[in-house]
Amino acid sequence: MTDFLTLQEVAEMLQVTKRTAHKYLQQWKVPLVRHDRFIRILRSDLDKALNHKKHIS
Repeated sequence: MTDFLTLQEVAEMLQVTKRTAHKYLQQWKVPLVRHDRFIRILRSDLDKALNHKKHIS
């Protein structure tokens, strides 16, 4: 089963607001899955972005 996260869950993981989390996801070019009004993020896509960010910083 594919592991999806909500924007709220991502915000909690990053310890930021949902708005800031959304900005980060856009800056990091993490693909967002939209279902009706809801946004979902693949955990594997978020992990890749975070790992890439750690290697750059």
